[in-house]
Amino acid sequence: MPQKIFYRAPPPNKRKPAPSIVTVKPHRPWLCPLLVVLTIVGSGGIGWFFYHHGTQAIVHNTQAVIKYSTQELEESHLELKKHQQENAHLKVQNEQLRTKLAMMVHTTQKGQETYTQVLQTLSQLQKESQDLEEEVNYYKRLLSSAPQKSSKPKVVVTHLTLKFDEESGHYPYKLILTQWAKEAKVAQGIAQIHVLGQSHGKRLVIESITENSSDTLKYSVHYFQRIEGEIQLPKEFIPEQLSIRLMPKDQKKPLNEFRFFWKELLKQEQS
Repeated sequence: MPQKIFYRAPPPNKRKPAPSIVTVKPHRPWLCPLLVVLTIVGSGGIGWFFYHHGTQAIVHNTQAVIKYSTQELEESHLELKKHQQENAHLKVQNEQLRTKLAMMVHTTQKGQETYTQVLQTLSQLQKESQDLEEEVNYYKRLLSSAPQKSSKPKVVVTHLTLKFDEESGHYPYKLILTQWAKEAKVAQGIAQIHVLGQSHGKRLVIESITENSSDTLKYSVHYFQRIEGEIQLPKEFIPEQLSIRLMPKDQKKPLNEFRFFWKELLKQEQS
């Protein structure tokens, strides 16, 4: 059976749209430079605005800092001036106090010197008073005593004191010689002072112990005589006794000898 062929007509063509109207603008070559100039001017204006306000802010802050620093400097200057005035016032007071202190020191030194002189004068007066009292007591005893017998010595040692001077290491002594006779004549002679003791376990007699060049002291007694001096001993010497020998003039042998225990003499002085 024959095959049937069917014919289809092609669809109609679509109508093409009509072309739109194109407006052609004229060419403007000055527009781009203008925009560039406007952009530059705008950027410059904005930059100048920020620069101007920033500069004003910096100037304002700088002026504030300078003003604050100036105020602090003025306050420091005033404070320094105040301290200088106080220091000047204190310096004047210090000079016044130095002057007063110097016057006080001078017055104190004068007072000490006067006090020392008064003490020395008082000590001397006490010594003279003691010496006079010894003489008065001697004459009282002499007037109340019986006439001297011929067997008694004409000159005797009635008193002996001994001290120790720590500064010099010497032993000041005071020796009193008297005549127990109501009608006595001047008796002259030599007093010899010896010290008996030990040195390195050996018993020795020390002579030449007085301040004179020899171990002898001259006396001239008319009722009463006081002899004073110092005894100097070697460091290694241990004194035990002190001996005083009275040798009248024109005689070779001592008239009498008086012995004293060394420790007893120092104890009497301490008491």
